[in-house]
Amino acid sequence: MGVGVTNKVQGTIHPRQVQALIDAYTKLVGIGFVIGTSSTTLPNNSFRIGYLQNAGRNGQDLPNQRATTFDEAGVLCTNEGNFGTGVVRLSTGPRVEQANPDTGAQIYADIFQETNGDFTITLKQRDPVSGAESNFVATATAYNICFLYRYNLHQLPPGALVSKDVLTLPRPSASSILDKAEVLTVTAVNTLSALSEPARLTNGVFWLKINNLMFDNLPGGGITVSGTTVTWNSAITGLVLNPGDRVIAYYKAARRY
Repeated sequence: MGVGVTNKVQGTIHPRQVQALIDAYTKLVGIGFVIGTSSTTLPNNSFRIGYLQNAGRNGQDLPNQRATTFDEAGVLCTNEGNFGTGVVRLSTGPRVEQANPDTGAQIYADIFQETNGDFTITLKQRDPVSGAESNFVATATAYNICFLYRYNLHQLPPGALVSKDVLTLPRPSASSILDKAEVLTVTAVNTLSALSEPARLTNGVFWLKINNLMFDNLPGGGITVSGTTVTWNSAITGLVLNPGDRVIAYYKAARRY
C-alpha cells in the first residue's frame, strides 16, 4: 500500500495585513529642561521630527498623534489617563529607572498633549513610603525618557519588545521607618540646627526634649517641622531657647535601600 504525500504551499502574510496594535517603549533622548523647573513643552512638529520620524520598522515615520482609543496608534498620554508612561533615565548606566538620590522617591514622567497638538512633559516623583505624588524639579538640562507608544504591527521596530528594566508605578520599594534620636544645637535664640534626616510626620509625632521638658508638634504645641527644619515658637511653648540648652529630637525618618 503506497503512502500519499500532500504538499502544501505556504504563503507569506505581510505585517500590514495583520490588524494589531502593540504597546512598547521608545526613547526620547536629551529632552531639554530648565534647571529648577518640572515641565517642558515640545512643539508638535519638533516632536515628530525629533522622535517619531524614521522611528518605526525599516525607518517608517510613526503617526504624530496621541492614542485616543484602544484601536488607534500613537503616544500614550495622560489625556486618556495613562499616568506615568514615561520612565526617566537620569544616568548613563544600563538601568532606565531611577530614584531621587535625596529621598528615594521614584522618578518618572507624564506626557500630555495640549489642544494645539504640542506635547508637554512633566517630571514626577512618588514617595516610596507614603505613595504621595509631586513634581520633580530638574537638576540637569537634559534627560532621557522612555515612553510608551502604541504601534501598528507593521511599524513595530526590531527589539521593541525586548525586556527592558523599566519602572511600573506604583512600585514597592525596599525602605524602612527609623526611630531617630539626636542632639540639636541652639544656634541662636529660638533657633535650632537642622535634623540629620527629613522627619516623616505621617508616621508619628515629632518630640523635642529641652532640659528634661517634653514638647510636641501636635496642634497648639508650638513646634513646626518641614523636612529637616524645626521651627520653635516661644510665644506658644512659653520657653525661650538659648545657646547651651540641651535639646534632643525624637522623630521617625524613612530610609530607602
